[in-house]
Amino acid sequence: MTFSPSDISYSLVKEATAGQTPTSPALQRIDHIPNASVNFVTDMLASPVMKPNRAAGGSAKVKGRAEGEIGTHLHRTNSVDILLASALSGVWTETGDAGDDGDVLKGAAVDSSFTLEKKTGQGAGAYYTRARGCQASGFTISGAAGENIEATFNLLGLSGDKVLTALAGATYVDSDASTKLLGRHVTLSIGGLTIPYSTFELSSEITKEVQYVFGDDAGVGVASSGSRNVALNVTGFRKDLTPETLFNGESTVAITLTIVSADGDGYAFTIPAAMANNPQDVEETDGVRVSLEFTASFDNTEQTDIKVIRHVA
Repeated sequence: MTFSPSDISYSLVKEATAGQTPTSPALQRIDHIPNASVNFVTDMLASPVMKPNRAAGGSAKVKGRAEGEIGTHLHRTNSVDILLASALSGVWTETGDAGDDGDVLKGAAVDSSFTLEKKTGQGAGAYYTRARGCQASGFTISGAAGENIEATFNLLGLSGDKVLTALAGATYVDSDASTKLLGRHVTLSIGGLTIPYSTFELSSEITKEVQYVFGDDAGVGVASSGSRNVALNVTGFRKDLTPETLFNGESTVAITLTIVSADGDGYAFTIPAAMANNPQDVEETDGVRVSLEFTASFDNTEQTDIKVIRHVA
């Protein structure tokens, strides 16, 4: 019998040592959106020599790694906490008990990795795809009024394997039963601007590459290069020229995007110093909107470009 997309599940566990799955791991399930793709890939390296009759000299598979992305309907849960920390190279600062309300994550320079497991099939016929030493190189969180809030994480990791056996001693922790977040749970505060906001897209991305050494085509680690690029795009219904008055200069403004359910679960994202591009008009069938694009920069007070506060009911 062939496999169905409905028979696929994902889970992850944070690694203490990059590339090594913990013993008897407690894997956190991910409520994933179908069509996630995490695969093992290689580069095809062609020989430069010429063979008779203009034939190629052959090729070899090199630089094995895991690549892909995984999406979820945003909600406050352990797996999302791990992915956010990896994407922002930060560590959750506990304000009380671990995973408690008010914990803070700041964009920093402390990389963390995890093992990602994809299970395909059910029962004895299932197989497991495991990628180790994974990091999130970025994320996109987006939503609109009356719609779901979705988060997609870009992933890069070391090589792994496909096997028929479960991890010895592994347990699986279901995703938290916190509310799946919707447009009605969004509040935006942007430098004193008060307009009816209708869409947003928050993104963070940094270049990451697998490190390779002689003697093995599997990577030995993941390195970051360059700076983190944090951006927020929003639209709202046009009322007047206040956006031009506030944002046509070159001073930065503070932004807080709060996505928290009525019962108190979710996340609040703050860009303490954001520079706005020139506002743009967007004509839609339901009205004229203004589109605003913001780029984050380093803030001396917060010592970062982005901060996340976890809200737990």
